[in-house]
Amino acid sequence: MEERRETNQAFVCINQPMDIDWDQINWDIIKHRVENLQQRIFRDTQVGNFRQVKQTQKLLTRSLSARLWAVRGDQRQKSFAKTINKRIT
Repeated sequence: MEERRETNQAFVCINQPMDIDWDQINWDIIKHRVENLQQRIFRDTQVGNFRQVKQTQKLLTRSLSARLWAVRGDQRQKSFAKTINKRIT
């Protein structure tokens, strides 16, 4: 049975490649979702609710938002490095 995940447009099968238009992604929403999960992990750690911490960490690592945010950060870092290298040489 294929697992399904909801995006803004439609349901997509997880194990199928997704066609995501990079320019159409609402990065504010993606950032908010990732930060919200990170804050939940922090709060639950402070309280000592480690079962909930583990579940939220699992949710964060498997979420589409976190993956998109990580790729975006990596792409921005690479473009910044290219800019710095052009200025140095």
